[in-house]
Amino acid sequence: MRLLMDECVPDLVADAFGDRGHEIHFARDECPETPDHGVQHHADQIGAIVVTWNIRHFRQLPRSHRTGQLESHLGRIDFKCGEALGAERVVELGKLIDTAYAMHQEVSTERFFVRITTQYITFFR
Repeated sequence: MRLLMDECVPDLVADAFGDRGHEIHFARDECPETPDHGVQHHADQIGAIVVTWNIRHFRQLPRSHRTGQLESHLGRIDFKCGEALGAERVVELGKLIDTAYAMHQEVSTERFFVRITTQYITFFR
């Protein structure tokens, strides 16, 4: 998976994904101080899934008037837990995330969304 780390994502989380073999890009390096819609646009341009703690900001991105869906968005992995717990959750749930992504690639062209909290992980489109 190609992942774009939003500026709010701790390096330990990026390292945990990188240790699983994922290609890591950093918004702070590739599009520094860019608003969330610009981060999403950059992710779309490089074919990456955004990893973020700013769930509510990304929910407010422009949507298609026709479908109500985000205009372009390959996916998002968002965290709703303390930043200190983020890397631990990636290590703990990494195989499940990788398996879900592989299955997603085989059967769907829909977007890949994951929410990770202290208690659960949710996959949705």
